Amino acid sequence: MARRSFLPESFLWIFPLQQAAELIIALALFNKAYGLYALLCAFITPLSFTQVFMALVSLALVFPYAMSIPVIRALPVTGSGPGALASTMASISPSTMSPRDIINKIPIVLLACVLYTLDLVLTIFSGVIFAHDWAEDCEECDAALAASSTAASALVSASATATAAVSEVVSATAEATSSLVSSALSSAAAATSSLVSVASTTALNVATTAAAQDDDGAGMFRRDASDRDLSLDSASRGQETAATIIIAVFLLLVRVYFALLLLSYGIKLRALLKQLKTNQTQLQTHGHGSRLTVPEANPLRPWAQSRPSIGGGGLMEPNSGSGDTDPIRGTDFGPYSPDRSVPYYLDSLWRSFALKSFDFISGQKTSRDGVY
Repeated sequence: MARRSFLPESFLWIFPLQQAAELIIALALFNKAYGLYALLCAFITPLSFTQVFMALVSLALVFPYAMSIPVIRALPVTGSGPGALASTMASISPSTMSPRDIINKIPIVLLACVLYTLDLVLTIFSGVIFAHDWAEDCEECDAALAASSTAASALVSASATATAAVSEVVSATAEATSSLVSSALSSAAAATSSLVSVASTTALNVATTAAAQDDDGAGMFRRDASDRDLSLDSASRGQETAATIIIAVFLLLVRVYFALLLLSYGIKLRALLKQLKTNQTQLQTHGHGSRLTVPEANPLRPWAQSRPSIGGGGLMEPNSGSGDTDPIRGTDFGPYSPDRSVPYYLDSLWRSFALKSFDFISGQKTSRDGVY
């Protein structure tokens, strides 16, 4: 199968896709843990419908992300290049993880890739809604600021009129009392003029001497009023908007790159899953002479009755007479069988959704069996 040229083969041209997928899912799990905090914020501040919805989505994504991290770590390493699939198939060892376990666990990782892509789309839409609401709030703030400035200018003009009236009254009163006060002050001023002249001469000599001594030490601490620290000033609205847009676009591009990495890793796992199912079908055909194995009816599990196992699928009942009753190690059992208290139809439903939705977003065709 030809790979798409725009999909990365490694993370930053250094790390393999498996490590990149584990790191990306771990970061997404840490990021989605804020959903609980966002819901708790509803008790102290009102939240919009979009904020509540994204918080609930974040909480819903925690479980599948947490389930996929150990699965990614346990799966065989997928290489890159023309012979990557063959080398991956050769590296599979039943002592570490059997092919049937790999078949059962790959849909978990593919589901995480699909959910990450859907979360990216929802994040873009919520970001657009947030930007629209922010722009409306800014317009309302501008209108309120214009109204307050108009009211302030009217208040200033009224204050100027009142000040002019008060100054006229004060000037008339001052003219009436100045004639009375001037006669009393003239006699006192003549008596104290001689004393003031002597004291002022002495104080002037002392101040001149002290100023001459402090000029050299204080001159170095003088600073021009225009030389101020601009970093202490608050950013303008335009600067804040530009910084917010740059950060948001950068984080969006990083998430798109992460989604492409997960898509590339998922395509490799999808090819591995198809090859394992093909080998299993061939082995079942040569070993039993038929591709379909219909289990016996079990009255305790009606959902699993008369369910044919296509290619010896790992989610069905054990073959009758085979003596295989171990729900974990049996040849026709997987780790997510009905014996693990998971109904067959629900288990098959989410696996079918994971595989078909991943085939849709990656542009691949689903196999003829509709699931694998």
